[in-house]
Amino acid sequence: MTNNEVFAKLLHLTGLGKKKELLTEIFRMGGNFGVTVSMIDGWRRPLGHKRATVMNDLALKQFLDGLFAYRDSKMLEGVLVFNFEE
Repeated sequence: MTNNEVFAKLLHLTGLGKKKELLTEIFRMGGNFGVTVSMIDGWRRPLGHKRATVMNDLALKQFLDGLFAYRDSKMLEGVLVFNFEE
């Protein structure tokens, strides 16, 4: 499975694919301050697609780090994100 496939599945699972402003904020929270909507659109496509770009390991790590930071910031507000314990 490629990073692009993992990223696309996570976007689908979380519903973030429809929230591009929040998605770019999550990347910033993970340390990627230069991400653009165009880059995200390329990363979410399968590698055989003509508009796909390879998502490198660092970008995927920054996305995952940003997801954790987002979750933690919301917990401070009393909002549970990704809570599957119930």
